[in-house]
Amino acid sequence: MGLLSFALDVGGDEFRPVYTVAGFGSSEKDWQSFSEMWTERLGREGITYFRAVEAAHFRGQFKPFHDRPDRESWRRRLFEDLMDILKRHVYRKFGCSIINDAFKRMNESLTDEFSLSAYSLAGRTTEKKIREWIISDWTKTTPIVIVFESGDQGIGKLQKRLLEDGCFPPTFRPKKDTPQKDGTIEYGYIPLQAADWLAYELSIVVRQIDSGEVREIAQMRWPMQEFHHILGEPGLYATEDIVELEKGLETTQEILQWEKSAGLDQLALKRRLRIRALLD
Repeated sequence: MGLLSFALDVGGDEFRPVYTVAGFGSSEKDWQSFSEMWTERLGREGITYFRAVEAAHFRGQFKPFHDRPDRESWRRRLFEDLMDILKRHVYRKFGCSIINDAFKRMNESLTDEFSLSAYSLAGRTTEKKIREWIISDWTKTTPIVIVFESGDQGIGKLQKRLLEDGCFPPTFRPKKDTPQKDGTIEYGYIPLQAADWLAYELSIVVRQIDSGEVREIAQMRWPMQEFHHILGEPGLYATEDIVELEKGLETTQEILQWEKSAGLDQLALKRRLRIRALLD
């Protein structure tokens, strides 16, 4: 199969009810085929990249289609074609959503000490799900790359958390072609556009489930119903999960403070393993 590549993007932000990191895994060969077909399909409409929030509200590149009398049926046809391309190329979906209100109530000393933000926690948990799948279904020698979209706030904490926990090292790339200060172009990693779509829809459905608006698959938006058929179960840090995590981190913090006061703070490896066990 060669290289396995995972494209992960963010849905929502710290000011919204739900924060999500999500995306898909596939071989680099299949991602190449996906990128060509996805780009060609968008290009037929004069669209150079896909961003779910723009498509949902006819903003950005989708704004010119806002006044079409058949705009809803036009968008549905485009979505169906894109979903078909996606399903034919990806192997599995991954993700994790955070209930923001609960996370914001966590003790700030804990989030600072353990490099936690909604982004780093969701990204770290998603990496864990990828790692579990690799261990279960692939060989130890399978080359892996995990690509997050570049530019999202909180990258530093995510990098630190993944590094200290011995996780797969992340790579950061834009989802569309992006001019650089030196005049060059950093080419977009097209699979991130599919990840953007999943993260957007997951954030919506988790909010709807949390508020009681949605209780079964048939009540979900059409894209999420389609995503449901792709293998993989995204995770969720609901309020009770975050409370339990906070308790575990408080205990760990107390142990670390005792170690330091006893002159044992050189036991950095044991400390990292203790934190990794909590997040795993």
